[in-house]
Amino acid sequence: MSLKIDHDRCTECRMCYIVCRELDINAVYVALEPLHRIEIDLDACTYPGCTACPTMNPILEAFCDKWVWPTMPGAPGAEFRLRLTRDKCLKAWETILERTVRDIEEELTSNDEGWKRDHALRGYAAEGVQMSIKQMSAQLLSVDIGDQENYIDLQRMRARQIWDECKHSKLHADVLLGKGWIANERELMNIAQANVQPLPAYFGLSMMFPHIHPLARAAQNYYTEANACLGIMAYIKMVDDPLVVHEHLSQRDEELMHFMEGKFQLDFYCTTPESQKHVEDTLGYLLHQIGGFGNLQFLRAVPRGLPGIGDPAETAGAAPPLRNHPREMHRLRRVPRLLPGPGRAGAIRGLVNCHCEERSEEAISLEWGRSRREICFASFAMTAL
Repeated sequence: MSLKIDHDRCTECRMCYIVCRELDINAVYVALEPLHRIEIDLDACTYPGCTACPTMNPILEAFCDKWVWPTMPGAPGAEFRLRLTRDKCLKAWETILERTVRDIEEELTSNDEGWKRDHALRGYAAEGVQMSIKQMSAQLLSVDIGDQENYIDLQRMRARQIWDECKHSKLHADVLLGKGWIANERELMNIAQANVQPLPAYFGLSMMFPHIHPLARAAQNYYTEANACLGIMAYIKMVDDPLVVHEHLSQRDEELMHFMEGKFQLDFYCTTPESQKHVEDTLGYLLHQIGGFGNLQFLRAVPRGLPGIGDPAETAGAAPPLRNHPREMHRLRRVPRLLPGPGRAGAIRGLVNCHCEERSEEAISLEWGRSRREICFASFAMTAL
């Protein structure tokens, strides 16, 4: 069996050519054709005996072949989406999936079911009714009244997602009820782990989209919901506990719909330099501040494949953690004062703990009159009115 170059995905980095020559296999060559594309000599290639050429995780490959690569002819933003996919998303998706698979393998070797309880509690906290309604309502508010008719299909998708996310919390509760860890869902109100937000940076970003751009969330839908889909596929494939399978199988199609919502936004709405810039900025934040990929520090995967927060680097010589002590300066983009008045729908109050350059909140506020679309994703507490 040999490999074949997929020229539609090849970036022409020629690293495969260099590695193959270094190993003295010389199976990769530059074809004598007008485009001088990389090809593989089927007679010389020793794959799978040689592992120099990386292969994609089968779960990710199946997901991409079925849902990522197919593109509707004439989609104006498809080229932009495919570039983001190849340049930024693929490596992150595969790394998080590999970590999720390793975590599942470790969990399956344990002698207790504590990990199932922890996953269900964290999932309930992340997708509880209160959190889901707040987060998804913020997405609806990101489109001004005057622009509603231009984004009506997108708004319908977001309204549907409110129901999906609220229902997902019930699936996590099903595991806790079925295992006898709680007698009824009301008991979860007294369990801190079921009510502490496990991804504050991610959901904080979600609440800020009304103040950035109506399409900025496309990056979150496309990149993060793909991680959710991949994590679910891994759990369904590897875990045979009926309750855990139920917990993930019931979410599979809905999370896929959320991913396709992001794909739809990128392919048909994100067609201007302005909207594409906001999408790239949001994706950069997700990859760097939450995923740690800007520093090659790959963090632990939590249920549904979302990147975890705060795990130390485990590899010898790995880069130091992205997050320094909160008292140290962090330079991110600053926001203007968010609202022209306190009564506007979607207002945010209680902006605290912003340590940008160690200045007071009042001093920072003085600089927030420049651009309503600039934002600082510092740690903050907020309440949607």
